[in-house]
Amino acid sequence: MVTANGRNFATVVDGYDDGVPLVLVNGLGSQLVSWPVEMVELLVSRGFRVLSFDNRDAGLTEPTPLTDANRAAFERSEPLEAQYLVSDMADDTAALIGVVFDEPAHVVGVSMGGMVVQQLAIDHPGVVASLTSVMSSPGRPASAPSVLEALIELGPSTAENAVEHAVQTYILTGGPEADPVAIRQRVETEVARAYNPEGQALQMAGVWHSPDRTDALGGLAMPALVVHGAVDPLVTPRCGHATAEAIGDATMLEIDDMGHWMEPVHFSQLVAAITSMVATT
Repeated sequence: MVTANGRNFATVVDGYDDGVPLVLVNGLGSQLVSWPVEMVELLVSRGFRVLSFDNRDAGLTEPTPLTDANRAAFERSEPLEAQYLVSDMADDTAALIGVVFDEPAHVVGVSMGGMVVQQLAIDHPGVVASLTSVMSSPGRPASAPSVLEALIELGPSTAENAVEHAVQTYILTGGPEADPVAIRQRVETEVARAYNPEGQALQMAGVWHSPDRTDALGGLAMPALVVHGAVDPLVTPRCGHATAEAIGDATMLEIDDMGHWMEPVHFSQLVAAITSMVATT
């Protein structure tokens, strides 16, 4: 555990001590074990020292107690009121960078994590060497109606159906390269390690109630890369293009066969794009 911003975070650091600092910030409800080992190994092989961690209210990181009102709302399967915002999660990341690296880091965020690193670059530009926003959005994300309907039909996740619910969610939102066997293995690992639906609901409330970042992104000065899957139904490609346009001089990489997750076929392309951008800093 690493204590930062008044909270205990589960963390893992991969790579050599003299590697280039790089931070991976994960998406809604995801844990540090969600990061594909092969992708982390590729980053390490390119000379990075990689920090991954469980966001607040995910995995083994110290959880946020629900207010009484949110506890009642959660039990009724209703949306929660925000107890924190994306900016607070950005503060977490800035604090972790200070504790673990004590120097600016290259930051890579996926989905909700992309929102976090965008806000991190806005609020704490001094700790961000470069920004990579993957399958994310500068504001509330837009989803394909058919996928939203299918996710609603799945209903809420419970302790009894947690694995099947998550597997079906990944299959619905993944692209044509999604491997159901690999998805199930990943989900079983995550659920066995930690299961915190209340935390995911809190994260969702924080995303939903956070202000749009479009205007503020225009003031960024560090190198930026925006990556999005052309067949992402959960956060549609126009969200990625909106992010790149907001930043202005960001590099936009749209991957034809990628949905709302990175599969092994995408790792080399993604790591090469990050490495190429970092080489310009």
